[in-house]
Amino acid sequence: MTKSVIYLYGFLFSLYVFYLMIIGQLTMDMLVIVIFLLIPIISLQRMYRKKSAAQRELNEKLATITAKEKSLQKEINEKKQIIHDLDLIHLAYDVTNKTIHVSSRIESIFECTKEEFERNPFKWQDVIHQEDMKLALNKEKQLLFGTSITYTHRIELENQKVKWVENKAVPFNDSNGKLVSVYRTFLDITEQKMREDQLRQLAFYDDLTELPNRKLLDIQLKKALARSKRHDHTLVTMFIDLDGFKKVNDTYGHESGDLLLKEVANRLNESVREEDLIVRLGGDEFVIVCEEADKEEASDIAERIITTVSKPFLIKDQEVTVSPSIGISVYPEDGENRETLIENADKAMYHAKRKGKNNYQFYTEDLSDVQSRKFDIFEKIFKSVSKMRN
Repeated sequence: MTKSVIYLYGFLFSLYVFYLMIIGQLTMDMLVIVIFLLIPIISLQRMYRKKSAAQRELNEKLATITAKEKSLQKEINEKKQIIHDLDLIHLAYDVTNKTIHVSSRIESIFECTKEEFERNPFKWQDVIHQEDMKLALNKEKQLLFGTSITYTHRIELENQKVKWVENKAVPFNDSNGKLVSVYRTFLDITEQKMREDQLRQLAFYDDLTELPNRKLLDIQLKKALARSKRHDHTLVTMFIDLDGFKKVNDTYGHESGDLLLKEVANRLNESVREEDLIVRLGGDEFVIVCEEADKEEASDIAERIITTVSKPFLIKDQEVTVSPSIGISVYPEDGENRETLIENADKAMYHAKRKGKNNYQFYTEDLSDVQSRKFDIFEKIFKSVSKMRN
């Protein structure tokens, strides 16, 4: 029996009962019969009302799901377009079945065919640069815990060509939290890295000697001091000025002076430890930072610098000589911040010049007293001259 028939039957029966009531022919026996007849009709009507409400709710949910599906499909299409526009290489690996699906453009980055990847799903790992392997292993472990990852690393191809790639991976787990598949994308960022390196070179390195400049010194010395403080290590700062450089520059010209500075930079590199930082402040001034070095090691390094730099240079067929005056300050006894350490090393360097040049001197508090006395003398002279002029 359909819903409309039940409602029609109930309506007609109600009219009939109402008619009997009007004409006075509705007896008690008939009323009992009417009630018994109405009970199933009312029950059926209630059942259909509940069914209708449930149907409406179901329709609303279906409409919501359909809208979400459309929105999700739109988002998927947009992301597919973004992937296409960005020239991403995508790779899907089924952990359970050990199968892989890769995009046809895989060759553009890894310079190998799609079939090679299908035979070896982990070929992308085989070409990770050795220096980036530790980073990659630490990142890839996070996939086992359901964490998406993004990192950049180098790949080294068979022709020894090195590329930079951005590697993104999203894990998919089953209901038990077990990893079942990984969706991965690769983006070639080699050109971007080259531009970044060029900008970094311009910002933090000296054009002439290719040594770090003052900006990078500020950054690196701050980090070095933090490490020294954390591990309770000493740190040595050397301030170097070249004796006789101005004479070479004036006699043979700026081009010869520039060539000399480049050669000095090379000799400084030969004289220090591999981990030491050499900086060109400008002109003929250099700073060297030596972590985990004490005064004895500082003396050894300074002596090597003096021996190496004092040897004659052959610049444009002309033999020229310069010598280094070196001032040394030690963290933490001579200062606990980069400004103080450099300033005190500078004071010690001027003391080395006063001691005959071509030598090194450690900073002492007496040097600050000497500088203060000199400043007081110059200030008094300046005031006296000013009074005489007035």
